[in-house]
Amino acid sequence: MDIGWTVYANVGGTFDVFKDGQLFHKFVPSRLLERQLGDYGILTDDYDFVVRQLRETGVASVRTLIQQRRSLARHFTHLR
Repeated sequence: MDIGWTVYANVGGTFDVFKDGQLFHKFVPSRLLERQLGDYGILTDDYDFVVRQLRETGVASVRTLIQQRRSLARHFTHLR
């Protein structure tokens, strides 16, 4: 099973994050976006894709596997 994440850029430099179509986190500051998405299991390569899409269109979508997300969240925690 996987999870669909969609990130929308707001005018004020913040981002809204949706999980499977439901608002999950509102007004994430740009300086915290990479860390927040890492906590959700979105890898660096996927994050780079998200940033490119946000710059080009203002919206980006990625999918993560639930099992991978749990183990990756633990991995990202150890890297901080």
